[in-house]
Amino acid sequence: VTTDKCYENREADHAYGENDRLGGRDPYSASKACAELVVASYRDSFFSEGSEERRAVSVSTARAGNVIGGGDWARDRLVPDCIRALSAGRPISVRNPGSVRPWQFVLEPLSGYLSLAAHQLAAPGNAGEAWNFGPAPEDARTTAQVAELVVKSWGSGGWTAAGAGPAAPHEAGLLKLDSSKARERLAWRPVYGAEEAVARTVAWYRAAAGPKFDALAFTRRQIADYAAAERS
Repeated sequence: VTTDKCYENREADHAYGENDRLGGRDPYSASKACAELVVASYRDSFFSEGSEERRAVSVSTARAGNVIGGGDWARDRLVPDCIRALSAGRPISVRNPGSVRPWQFVLEPLSGYLSLAAHQLAAPGNAGEAWNFGPAPEDARTTAQVAELVVKSWGSGGWTAAGAGPAAPHEAGLLKLDSSKARERLAWRPVYGAEEAVARTVAWYRAAAGPKFDALAFTRRQIADYAAAERS
C-alpha cells in the first residue's frame, strides 16, 4: 500500500489514474513513487506478463486517498488538529484552506484492499497491478470545507486560515484520484460521501471524550454499520 501522493502532481484539474506518471516534489511523495517502481520492477522481472508465474502469483499495489477516521492523534494532520482545537475551545488553524484532497473514511480503502485480495486469490493473473481506492469525484473537497464539516458535526467552533510560511514543506494544492478501474473490474465502490465520512469520524472522537469510552466496541459498531451500508 502506498498513497495517492505517488503521482507526479501537475496541479491540474485531473483525477490521477493508475497509468499516470509517478513522481514527487517532497520526500514523502517521492518515496512512495519509488516503492511503486520497486514493486513494478519486481513483478515484471519475476512474474512477467503471460508467464506461468504471473498466472499463479499476484503482486499488486494499492493507492488510497486522504484517509480520516477515529483514533488518529498525529500532529499536522487536518482532522486530529481540528479535534484538538475544538476540544480546547480554540478556532481551528487551517493551512492552505483552498487545497483539494480526495478525503475518505478509513474503512473505504480497507474494503478495497480486501476486495483486491479476494480477486488476487480467485484469479492472480488478472489482479497483479496497481489499483486506486479513492472517493467519488464529487467528494474531493478543500481543507476549509472539511474543517467546516468537522465544526458542523462537532456542533460548535470555527476555523481561521493560517499561513504556511516560506520555510514550510511543499504541499500539493490540487489532488484527485480516479478509482474507476476498481469500480469496473473489482466491483468496488466507496460507501460514504464526504459529509458522512466526517460525521462518522467526529462521532468517534466525541465518544472518546466520554468517561466510559470503549474504543474496541465503538470501532466494531462503526465497522458493522459500514458493512451493512456496503451491502445495501
